[in-house]
Amino acid sequence: MDITYLKLSNGQWVYLASTLDLRTHQILAHQISATMDTKLVVTTLQRALSTHKKPNY
Repeated sequence: MDITYLKLSNGQWVYLASTLDLRTHQILAHQISATMDTKLVVTTLQRALSTHKKPNY
């Protein structure tokens, strides 16, 4: 899981959460939110788990 701060052209800050497959370096899921909270992290992780198979390693 990685969280990156992004500044928009209007000056507002948002948070980009992404889940990365460490073996393939593929982004499995991502989500943008105006707040950095547990909901952002949990939702991003749930998306990754629902759309990708459990790794074999």
